[in-house]
Amino acid sequence: LAIRQGDLKLVRGAREQIPLLFDLERDLSEAHDLAAGRKATVTSLHDAWAEWEKGLKPQAFPTLADVWWEEAPSDESGHP
Repeated sequence: LAIRQGDLKLVRGAREQIPLLFDLERDLSEAHDLAAGRKATVTSLHDAWAEWEKGLKPQAFPTLADVWWEEAPSDESGHP
């Protein structure tokens, strides 16, 4: 998942919440993460992303990604 503002791109994985920041004008291959040195930019883009997400409608049905890693309930013997 990603959000762009001009040449800056903030990338966040679906599971991990550590954002990566890239300057696409200077680093089109996204090889150099700038997030550590540009915390204010990361915060600004993250806030814009969160505001955008507020406008999304809730999912009508869960996707496989939503339930894929959930553990199945087991009985006392440890079997699913």
